[in-house]
Amino acid sequence: MALFNWLQKKIAYALLEGPKSIEQLSKILAENPFEIEKALKQMLELKVVNESAGLFSLSEEVKKGLKERREAREKAKPKLDIQAYIEVTSISEKKLKAQLETIEKRLKNDPSLVVYSLHVAEPVKQKEEYSAYIELTAGFRDFLSLVRFMYFYGPSTVEVVKPAKAEFTAYELQEGLNEMAELIFKYNTYVAKHFKKTELEEFYKKLFREEKK
Repeated sequence: MALFNWLQKKIAYALLEGPKSIEQLSKILAENPFEIEKALKQMLELKVVNESAGLFSLSEEVKKGLKERREAREKAKPKLDIQAYIEVTSISEKKLKAQLETIEKRLKNDPSLVVYSLHVAEPVKQKEEYSAYIELTAGFRDFLSLVRFMYFYGPSTVEVVKPAKAEFTAYELQEGLNEMAELIFKYNTYVAKHFKKTELEEFYKKLFREEKK
């Protein structure tokens, strides 16, 4: 399914209920009609929406994808919906593609999350390295699942799509924080064993300088 920005996603879900005009979308989404018109023009260029007599509707492919995502969410009943980007770099394009395939396979088979959509970008060469990213939209059953995802997959950015406000029991929060503490401890132990003292000092100096910015 095509990649949408936040406004286009809202438009797509509104159109899932049936064709609508720009004015109708503006009222439903409480968004500026000029911004909606701009987003729709891009969606028309991508051929993910159709226009007829001033009414916009989703293409059958996008409609199918959104319905499948909605059904997956209703079945899994996740507590959190997340959109994340996982960036991968390598000096070899072949190795980069192999890494992307491995991550994609693990994400799709990971029982702690339900994948709604997953897009793997084409590798791009930057100087001596190749880079690419995976855009993922997924549901997580609890805070602990999200903590594990953060550490095992290392996304560069994360956006909470749903809900606008989440509640966790003290036990859920404790489990997630304990898992986080254990993973951080293991990481620190590994770094301490494999870095020289001067390398560690330089690493922490750089880390603290970036935090102050």
